[in-house]
Amino acid sequence: MTLRLIGAGFGRTGTLSLKAALEALGLAPCYHLATVLTQPGRLADWEGVLGRRRRGEPVDWGGVFAGFQAAVDWPGCAYWRELAAAFPDAKVLLLNASLTMLNRLRRPDDDVLRRLTVVG
Repeated sequence: MTLRLIGAGFGRTGTLSLKAALEALGLAPCYHLATVLTQPGRLADWEGVLGRRRRGEPVDWGGVFAGFQAAVDWPGCAYWRELAAAFPDAKVLLLNASLTMLNRLRRPDDDVLRRLTVVG
């Protein structure tokens, strides 16, 4: 099994609902931050990704996403370009959320939005 869909949108923009919808449409299982939180062994995969990137080594994306047909939310969305290259037949889906909506979702202690560059 290989990734057929890659979510390029940030978390907290409806990705858990998107995960459920994709799985209902047959793209199951779908990788999501919830996967990392509920399957502790997945954290080691991401530690490996960071280590290989620091050393300039290639990442085995097929291994990280083995058994999954789709990936949305963090941490995968941070690497969507690399995933698109690794899975050239996969569709890339970008959730288009307005800055107003993102501000409503933002927690007071979350400064991610202050670091975003808005284009267009």
